[in-house]
Amino acid sequence: PFSYLDDSGQLTGILPEYLAHIAHALGIRIEQIAQPTPGAEGRALATGAADLIVYVNPDRLAAAVPDATQAFETYPVVIAGPRNAAPVNGVAQLSRKLVAVVERSLNLELLRHDAPTAQLIETGSLDASMKLVRSGEADAMIGNLAAIDVLIQKEYAGDLKVLGSTGAQQAIGFQFRPECAPVVPLFDRALAAMPEAERIAI
Repeated sequence: PFSYLDDSGQLTGILPEYLAHIAHALGIRIEQIAQPTPGAEGRALATGAADLIVYVNPDRLAAAVPDATQAFETYPVVIAGPRNAAPVNGVAQLSRKLVAVVERSLNLELLRHDAPTAQLIETGSLDASMKLVRSGEADAMIGNLAAIDVLIQKEYAGDLKVLGSTGAQQAIGFQFRPECAPVVPLFDRALAAMPEAERIAI
C-alpha cells in the first residue's frame, strides 16, 4: 500500500499521499517515478535520476540513514501463512520451514539471523511470496504488516492470514541525494505539522 500503480496507471498509496501533503504545504511540485524492481530506487538516487526516495529500515537504524527525514511511520514485520496454520511466536519457529521472502529486502537478514535453518525462497514481490504460500510451495512468508494486510484483504482473504509477529519493526521516511539535503528540515517540519486527522486518513 506504500506506492503502486492503480488500474488507471496512476501512482497511489500511502507515500504519494504524504508527498502530496508536503508538496501542498511547501508550495513545490514533486514528480513521482515508479521503479521496476526492488533496489532500483537506491540506484536512481545514487546516479542522480531521483532526488529523493523512500527508506525502509529497522526502526533502530532509522536515525543512521544519511540525508533523511525523521521516520513518519513505523510498522511491525509479521509472518503470514495458510489460514489453517497454527500461530507462530517469532521467527525462530520458522526453522526448517520453507519461507518466501522478497529478494534484497531487510527481512532476509532477519531470517538468516533468527532462523538460520529455514529454507529461503527469494521472490520479486510480496504478492509473489503470498502466491507461493497459497500454492503450498512455501510454508510461510514475512513482510511489513501494512502491505501484507492489504494484500490479504484484496486477494487472499480465504487462503492466508497473519500467523504472528517477528518482533521487528520497520521505520519509513524520505532520503535525499546529498545535494538536496538542505531540504530535509523543511520536509520534517511539514510532516510534523500534518494534522492528526489527515495522518489517520492516509
